[in-house]
Amino acid sequence: MKTQLTEREQGRIKLAFVENRKKKSLVKMCSCIAQADAQDNGEKVYITAEWMDQNPDEIYFEVTSESIYDFLVFRRDDIEVLDEIREELIEEYYSMEDALSGRFEDICEELAECIADMLEEQGAEADRTKW
Repeated sequence: MKTQLTEREQGRIKLAFVENRKKKSLVKMCSCIAQADAQDNGEKVYITAEWMDQNPDEIYFEVTSESIYDFLVFRRDDIEVLDEIREELIEEYYSMEDALSGRFEDICEELAECIADMLEEQGAEADRTKW
C-alpha cells in the first residue's frame, strides 16, 4: 500500500491528510487526523479527531492518555500497543454533537475546524454542517 502524507502543525494541533492507495489499484482512501493535548485532572491527555472518506458525514473523537497520532498516520504499526491504549480510552465521541456536549468541547470544535480547512485545501469533499 502506498501512503501519501501531508502534515503540518497549527499551534498546539498536529494535523495530517492521509491518502492510501493499494498497489495496482485505482481505489484511493483518504483520512484526515487532528490531535491536541490538554490537561484532565492534572494529567496530560490527547484529543484526536478523525475524518474518513468512507464516512464523510461523520467525525470521530478519542481522548487517550497516550498519543495515537503516529498510528493513524501509519508511522507506527504495532497494533497491539494501539489496542492497549484504546482499552484505556478516557472518552470517545461518535459525532460532533456528542463532542460539543463533552468535557473537551472547545478543543473538539477547534480540531474539527482544522480538519475541515485541511480537507478543503486538499480538495476533498466534506460537508461540515453534517458533522
